[in-house]
Parts: sequence; C-alpha cells; structure tokens
Amino acid sequence: MTIQRLCLTDFTAFRSADVTFASGVNVFLGANATGKTHLMKVLYATLKAGEPQHSPSGLDVRLKEKLARVFRPDDLAIGRLAHRRPGHQSVRVRVIDSEEKEIAYSLYSKTSSLKVTKNTMKAPPSSIFLPSREALAMYEGFVPAYQKREL
Repeated sequence: MTIQRLCLTDFTAFRSADVTFASGVNVFLGANATGKTHLMKVLYATLKAGEPQHSPSGLDVRLKEKLARVFRPDDLAIGRLAHRRPGHQSVRVRVIDSEEKEIAYSLYSKTSSLKVTKNTMKAPPSSIFLPSREALAMYEGFVPAYQKREL
C-alpha cells in the first residue's frame, strides 16, 4: 500500500491543496516558506498517529498529540495550524492510499479541537521524516565541503 493523495483545506500555508503522488520518490520544489516541509510534516504526523501500536488512545487524541509535537505551534495549540485569515475556520486533512482507504480529520482554529471524520486505513504504511538539515548533517563530509565552499 502506498499513499496516493494528500488533500488540505485551510492548513498552514495552503488555502487548498490536492497533491497526487507518483510511485517511488517524490520531490517537492519551491521557494522558501511555501509549505514544502508542511506537506511532509502533516503526512508524517497523520501516518504515525494512525499506527495504533504507539498508544492505546483513540486516533483523534493521537493526531492532536502528534501534530503538536511535529509542528510545535505556540502553546502546542494545533488550532494555530489553520491558514491565517480573519474569523474562525476549520482545517481539513485527507490522506488517501492506493486502495482508496483514507484517514480524514478536521481541526478547529478557535478551540484547537480535532475530529476524525473518516478512518478506513487500518494499517497505514510506516513513515519516517528526515528534515533536510538533519539529513545533510549526517553526511560526514558536509561540514568540510561547506567550509571549502564545494557545495
């Protein structure tokens, strides 16, 4: 099973986004502060929270905790992940796999509450998130190459 789509509404930098993934490696390209890392983080947080072996609590509780730990919004209030605009709004996230199974949820900016609206993905694929900064730092030749300006 692989992830096919990620749909976001009013999530951080995105008013609306519908990303379809290719099989294999996918690369996000774009200017700074356009949401590339947020796409990876929301996907990672959703899939990790969907792994029931991590906690006996319900998916809604696991999602709230994982989103707060991954994004680290002020006061860990996940309502701050809403796209910034006047008024109170809800954020919608859908992760759909190759078998058309999905995890979908809404979170509300004012109360930071979260509600799972659909969960047919009983065993989401394992996921790992390596921020580029940390991945580059693992390469032992990175610092010397940077110092010599060979990058």
